[in-house]
Order: sequence, then structure tokens, then C-alpha cells
Amino acid sequence: ELAHRLNTGPSRLCLIVNGPTLPGDAPTIAETSRALALEALPLSEALALLGRTWQGVHHTLPERATAEALLERLGGHPFALVILAHFAGSLAEGLEGLRALWPGLDEGEARLRNQALEVAIAYALNTFDEGARSALGRLGIFAGGMMSPLGRHIAGLEEAPWAEAIKRLEAAHLLRTAPLPGLTVPLIRLHPALGRTWARQLTQTQRAEIEERFLAEYGGFLGWLGQLATRAAKLAETLFRLELANLRRAVEFLLARQEVNEAMAMAQAMLPFLRPLGFRDAWNLLASRVSQVSQEIVPAEGPLGRAGVHFLLRQSEQLAQAGRLNESAALLQELNIRINREDGLSYSGIEATLDRGAVLHNWGRVLRGLGRPDVALGAWQLATQLLASAVTREAQQMLVSIRSDMADVLIAAGQFDEARALCEQALGTAQALEAHHTTGTLRAQLGNIALAEGEIERARQHFRAALELLEAEGDANAVATLWRRLGQVAWRTSQDAEEAQDCFDQALSWAEKAENIPLQGQILFEMADVAEDAERPADAEARLSQALGLYQKHGYLPGLVAAETALSAFYLRRQDFATARAHAEAALNLAEQGGDSQPWSVYTLLQQVAEAEGKAEEALTWRLRAQEAFASSPAAEAVRQRWGELIRAVAASCRGEALEAEAAQALEKLEESPEWHNLAEAIWRVIGGERGEALFTTLDYMDAVVIRAILQEIAPSETTS
Repeated sequence: ELAHRLNTGPSRLCLIVNGPTLPGDAPTIAETSRALALEALPLSEALALLGRTWQGVHHTLPERATAEALLERLGGHPFALVILAHFAGSLAEGLEGLRALWPGLDEGEARLRNQALEVAIAYALNTFDEGARSALGRLGIFAGGMMSPLGRHIAGLEEAPWAEAIKRLEAAHLLRTAPLPGLTVPLIRLHPALGRTWARQLTQTQRAEIEERFLAEYGGFLGWLGQLATRAAKLAETLFRLELANLRRAVEFLLARQEVNEAMAMAQAMLPFLRPLGFRDAWNLLASRVSQVSQEIVPAEGPLGRAGVHFLLRQSEQLAQAGRLNESAALLQELNIRINREDGLSYSGIEATLDRGAVLHNWGRVLRGLGRPDVALGAWQLATQLLASAVTREAQQMLVSIRSDMADVLIAAGQFDEARALCEQALGTAQALEAHHTTGTLRAQLGNIALAEGEIERARQHFRAALELLEAEGDANAVATLWRRLGQVAWRTSQDAEEAQDCFDQALSWAEKAENIPLQGQILFEMADVAEDAERPADAEARLSQALGLYQKHGYLPGLVAAETALSAFYLRRQDFATARAHAEAALNLAEQGGDSQPWSVYTLLQQVAEAEGKAEEALTWRLRAQEAFASSPAAEAVRQRWGELIRAVAASCRGEALEAEAAQALEKLEESPEWHNLAEAIWRVIGGERGEALFTTLDYMDAVVIRAILQEIAPSETTS
């Protein structure tokens, strides 16, 4: 890249290397490149340089005989002489110090081996105390330099000794500092010889320890750069360019450890900076290296190593986080099949058991997200059987997590006895492991079971016990959630507005400590609900407005949609239709900017406003929009899964088969329920032969999904509106 830029512009490059030839990968331009060997200074010039430098530092001339003795042993390496002039108290002291470092000095070994500079640097570093010398040696991890705070954090020095060390090294030209525009901290560039010295001195153990700190520092730095770019793009680009070599080194460290997902994430975070700088080759190199290592650890055939399994597990997690649950499930299913083949893994023992359990655990979580809790339970049961005999702490922790997930599914299915048994089993394991945070989480889960069973006092006891544990662990988010739960219990079970208010106040305080903006807003919404139910509409309105202001201050778009929606619904209940419409339209505008992953809720609200205003045609338009939006969302799949048996039975009936007795009974129960009456009526109309848009005019978006699924099952090629 550098050679290309030199070829196409008027620039010239001076490349200095510490060897007789240029490195093989050095950028050269054949027509104009010249090679010039730099020899040692003659004695007279070396004496003159040493004299001038010594006088500038010590304000006196050096003793000539000692100077000549020094030059006879070191030769005329100019930089070595400059370093000694800055760090030796006297030439005689310097000569004795060099002899101690280099036993063959008097025989001229340093001069003959061209190692005078190394000897001089070693002498200079030896003038620092042992603690500072060890700390500064950690800077050998950097690629030529760094921003001063990053270097100080890696070295582990306080500001005063750091500043003193940098001042001494800069005076001897072993490093240089340069101001950074817009910042009060400088950039530090190490002399290549000093950087090489420090890098060579790092032991393998030291390097591994420093790598961890290096990766943490540059991961944080890259995240900070992304935030800075929104306020000062040019400054962010400048800092990125100056630290690019270290960022690339961080990626290489991750790849060397086969932490490909982390390397990929860091490379992706670098891309928005590489593009505007025009560093195409740098990006291509990063992408190529990541791809190369990915292919090495995930071969198309043959056994997978542990790094490959972890890479694919992380890939599945990223797919799930992006809402691509079907792809995540397919990846995990294929991985599960592959690693359970006879030659599926290149490793065995407890590590193989743990990874097989992790694949089943993650697969179950994705299946639950896809609305298949029954299949998820099957995967988790296999995982528990696999891990049951493993006695390591990691295996036991995984078992606790799996049993907790299984309990959540059973709670949702109303199987409280089975859920409680799993939670109590997991709780016993967590307590034996002294895993206090997990113990607190399981206590909260047992509280939810007790609450579902109507055991209010037992639920409170569990929640209070969980609070004590999680507060001691410093988990402000979890504590806020528990106080919120206690507020819900106080209001919904005993209508105790005062206790509910106290609990919600505590929840809000903890959510503020956690700086959890979404949770703060949700608590304010619930405080508004309590106030409105307690016939304090002014307080309710104030809480909703407070939530809106909070989200506006922090620019949290999904929260703004939720707040505008809540205010619209509030005014709709107060029959202030004009204000309700204004807030609903504000919510729509925000949702269309990408602030709502569930836009059908806003469309339904606008439908309700239009109905309240007597605008039937507009209401139908919004109803149909809500149905279409929900039908094309991932959430619709869970509805189709839930109603799958009834959908298939009704479709079979429409194709001429007798309606199954169970399906007929289910329809009768739906007819008796105010919540599902409209759906039952529409299903009977489909069974009676009706098709078309008229079926959807009274249905909400979830009911409409069921009807669409029935019609598609009857005639897959038929399209429905």
C-alpha cells in the first residue's frame, strides 16, 4: 500500500534498517531506490559527538582518555554514544557499568559484533529501579508506540513515575512524544531499537499476561473511538490511524489464540474507520487472515477441534441475537450431529463432554425462542444426562443453568411442581458451589413459581432472600428487577398502593445506579399504571411524561415509541381523542424511523383511536396493516407453532375430512371465551367455505395469523390479503 502511494505521488521514503539488506517485504521502487550503508563514525567525529552531547547534558567536557577508552570498546555508533551521555553519571562510571553488563567489552566484542547500541540501551534501562524497569519492559508488546494512557495502563505505573520515565527516555531520544490534536495526552513513539529490546526481554509467561491486558485496553479503545466518531469524526480517524498497528496486532493475538469470533468482531469494528481512510489493503489483509484461521479451525470434513466448536457456538449466538433463530437452530442441529459422530471431535474427556452439553443447551434456548418448548426440553434432558456424571465446577454450573431454563419452560406450561423440583435441585448445586449470584437468581425463580401458585407470602420470602444475595453481589440490574417484582406483587395481589410505590421507588433508584435507561422507563410505566388504577390520573400522566423525557434525553428510540404509545393509550382511556391521536401519530413517526421492532402495536393503537372517533374505514386500514406487519415478523412463527394442531385439523376438515372431536371441542371452548370468540367465529366461517378479506375485518393481528395459516394449509398456492 505504501509502495503504491509512493509510485503515484511526489513523496519520497527514507527506510533505515538494522542490517546489510532490506527486508523482503519492504516497499521498494525499482527505478529510483538507492541503498546506502551507514558506517560507524571515525574516532575524531565520535569524540566530537560525545563531547558535544556530554557537555549539553552535564555542562562540562568529558575526560579525553576515558572517552577514547570507551570508543575503543564501543566503536563510533552515534546513538549509543548519545544514550550513554544521558544516562551515565561520569564516563568512568559508564565504562564500569558497561563492563558489568558485557564481560567481553574490553576485548571489543560489542564493537566487533555491532552490538554497541544494545549494550548502551541495556545500560540506560539498568539505571531505573527494578520495579520501573520491569513495568517499562511491558511496552515491548506495542507495535512501535501508543497513546500515553494506553502505555501507562499496560505498564501499570502511576502517573508521576510514568511521566518521569518518559521524560528521561525522551531526553536520550529513545522515544519521542507528539501532541494529539484535541486531546491533552501525547502520542509516544518508541525508537525501534528500544522496542526490540523490550520485546526480546518478555518471557512467554509475561507476554501471555500482558496480551490479556493489551486486548482489554484496545477493545475498550475501539469502542470509545466508535462513540467519539459520532461527535468528532476527524479526530477519531486520526487516532485510529495512529493506533492502527496496535489494533491489527490485537487481531493477530486473537487469531493466534484461535479466538476467531472476537477477532472478527474487532475487525468489523475497524471497518468504518478503514474505509474513509482508503486503507483497502489493510482491510483485505484482516479479512483474509480471519477467513484463513476460520477455515483452519472449521474444516469442511474431519474432526473439529475445540476452537472450531467454540467458533460455531459463538456464530449461533450471534445469529440468535440478530433474530435469525431458524439459521441459528439449523447451525446448532448440524453441529450437534457432527460432534457426536465417532470421529466428530479431535479431543475427548471432560472438555468434549462440556462442549457437547453446551451445544445442546444453546440449541434448546433457540428452539424455545422459535416456539418449540417441547423440543427444547428434549435437548436439555439429553444435556443433563450427558453432564450428570461430570464433577467439574464448569459442568455443575452448566447443569444449574440448564435446569433453570427447563424450569422457566415448565412454569410457562403451568407445571409448577416439576419446575419447583428442578429449581430446588439447581439451588442445592449453586449453594454447594458457593455461587451466590446464581443462588439469588434461583431464589427469584422460586418466588415466581410461588406467585403463580398464589403463595404470596412464600413468593415475598424468596424475593427478599434473592434481594439480599444479589445486592451483596452488586448486581444493580437484578436488584432493580426484584424490587419491581415486589411492587407488582404489592399492587396486583393486595392493591396496596403505598407498598407498591415504595417498591417501585427502590426499583427506580437501583435502575438509575445501573444506568439502565430501558428499565427505568418500564418502572415509570408501571408506576403510572398504579397511579391510574388508584384514581390518580395526574400522577399517572406525570410518570408517563417523565418516561418520555428520560428517553428523549438519552435518544433511546424504542423507548420513545413505547412512551408515546403509553401516553396515547392513557389519553384514549380518558376519552381525550385528539391528544391520543397526536401521541399515536408521534409513535408511528418514530416507529417508521426504525424505533420499534413490533410496529403492529402502534398500528393497533391507531386503529383503536380511529374506532373511538367513529372512523370505521380508517380503523380497518390500520387493523389490516397490523395484521400484515405481524404476519411477516418472526413472532408470528411462535403463534403458528402454538396453534399448529388446530390449524392442521381445520385444514383437513376443509379438504373434506371429518373434523376431529378434539378440534371441535377446542373450537367450542374458544367460542365461550370473550378473548377468543372472534377467532372461533372466523374458523367456523372458513370451515363453512368462506374465503377472502372479509374474514379479517374483526380479527386482531394474532388471530389473523391463525386464519392465514389455515388458508395456506388448505391451498398452499393461494395468496391471502
